[in-house]
Amino acid sequence: PSLALVSSSMESENRQIVEEQHKGKGFRKDYSIGETIRSPYHMIIEPTSDQAIQAVSLLNKHDFAFVKRSDGSYSYAILAYRSMEPNK
Repeated sequence: PSLALVSSSMESENRQIVEEQHKGKGFRKDYSIGETIRSPYHMIIEPTSDQAIQAVSLLNKHDFAFVKRSDGSYSYAILAYRSMEPNK
């Protein structure tokens, strides 16, 4: 991409701030349920499937996540219920 270095640096700082403030805990006041993500810097993308599964396993009731939809978009969601039963 053809972003200026200043923009790239700013986006990196913004991502770090978002990660520190919103690590999936609680909710975000800047999104409504079902709203499509406005910037990829608003979510944390784990580099491997194993790390993604680990991150999901740490979510608690009422934590937020951006959920990938069948059309490939991501939307804001709140975990309303979590079964602790093992998958069959």
